[in-house]
Amino acid sequence: MKLLYFLAIIVLVLLSISLYNVERFKSIAVQVGDDGVPEGEPRIRQVVVNMADHTTVATIMHGTVDKFIILVHGYPLTQETWYPLLEELSVQARNGVQVPTVITYDLRGCGFAIEPPIAKQYLNSNVDNTEWTLNLFADDLYRIYKEIIGIRGGSTRKIYSTVSNVRPLAARARGLGERAAPRIGIGGWAFGGCVAQKFALQYPNVVSDLFLFSTLGVAVSEVIPDIQHLSKYALTMQVSSLLTLPTSFVNKTLCEWFNVEDVTVCNGSTDLKNDVGTFAYETAQAILTVASNSAQIQVLKIVSSLDLISRWGDSPAITYNVTFVAPINDTVTPPNQILKIYSAIKKKYKGVQQPAMLTPEGKHYYCLQNPHIVMSVILGSV
Repeated sequence: MKLLYFLAIIVLVLLSISLYNVERFKSIAVQVGDDGVPEGEPRIRQVVVNMADHTTVATIMHGTVDKFIILVHGYPLTQETWYPLLEELSVQARNGVQVPTVITYDLRGCGFAIEPPIAKQYLNSNVDNTEWTLNLFADDLYRIYKEIIGIRGGSTRKIYSTVSNVRPLAARARGLGERAAPRIGIGGWAFGGCVAQKFALQYPNVVSDLFLFSTLGVAVSEVIPDIQHLSKYALTMQVSSLLTLPTSFVNKTLCEWFNVEDVTVCNGSTDLKNDVGTFAYETAQAILTVASNSAQIQVLKIVSSLDLISRWGDSPAITYNVTFVAPINDTVTPPNQILKIYSAIKKKYKGVQQPAMLTPEGKHYYCLQNPHIVMSVILGSV
């Protein structure tokens, strides 16, 4: 009975969150004109995308210039963490500023990205035993690119993708028929930055800019205790596929990401600022509280064996712009970790071109707390 009661509570929480998000979806998904831009305020809409083995929702902030950027959120959050940025960009676009079209989406296992439950055999603590790979996430990103932005070959001028009634944006923006798909900017925060890097390595010919915010490039052994903890938690429950993250893990994550003065919340905290109660903190806490435990195990296993540095070493010369933002107080993705990626990429540049590095004062969540920082980086690429 206790188990049934526990599951009923989880279902009610997830249902309430889904209903809230559906209402938000309705408020954002407005009517669009012939040019694909929503009529009136805001310039934002959402579409459902068929990802072959699951579906997801993508959010499109229609810009004012012929440039496209896809942003990838961190794990186990959702694209909702990018919404403040999209809203700021929308205001800039309405004011006549040159703004690119920016697209976000929910990664598999997060938010609206519905998929079959992860098999129980992948929930143990063996880091080599995972149902997902970084390649899989990069392929998902390419699917988003192809379906929403890219132009497919063929003889028909009016092209429609598997996105619900969405003609590829590049065709709308340029009035093109069947031509080569455009280069785009790719950006990612934390694990989303790993996905962005993998995409750039696999599909360098479609990348114009790479934006890396508080990201990783090498294996992180520190996550192994977290894998063991979450795995033990999952395997002790009868219905592991429905499990959300344990409260202890949620609190630990929030303490690593934000400034929290209260030592009773974050043991041994030396933070002189306090982010508790802010919009960013409340948003992250709400998403983490209902995040999938089994999905987080898969991603932590990927992070524990990450090896993007050697991939950069084996890559051809880089012809696109790369910008890093590495907060100096970030203990999750510390600047010395990001410097390794910076150095590997720098070696692949030709001539005097250099990757850019910004090192503001802040913790891991800094870029999402300060969307104007990300906006300035994005607008600087236009």
